[in-house]
Amino acid sequence: MLLYETLNDNKKDYISPIYKKLYSTTIKFSFGYTLVRKYNREEDCYYYYIIAFKHKPNNVTAYSMKKEGTQVKIPLSMWWNKLPIQDNKEDVEVNITIDEDTDDYIAYRLNI
Repeated sequence: MLLYETLNDNKKDYISPIYKKLYSTTIKFSFGYTLVRKYNREEDCYYYYIIAFKHKPNNVTAYSMKKEGTQVKIPLSMWWNKLPIQDNKEDVEVNITIDEDTDDYIAYRLNI
């Protein structure tokens, strides 16, 4: 495990197609998260978000985050067939930006 983390230290945020998971040092470990896909009509594409909850949300399904070393590990299997990288065989680096930071959640946009 330590060797794997050492080899991947140079990758800050990436998606592993083998495990269908996002590994991120940008996303802060939190109570839970949900995945959101939003269509942008102007650009004719989808935006993908990880909404990380700071507190237990009401009326929203939240999944538990896992932490592996310095990285948060988030399964993407429920989205996998909708992602533009579904056919990749090697790790894909992802640029993650904070779109919104409120008292209740942080919205991270995945730029795939």
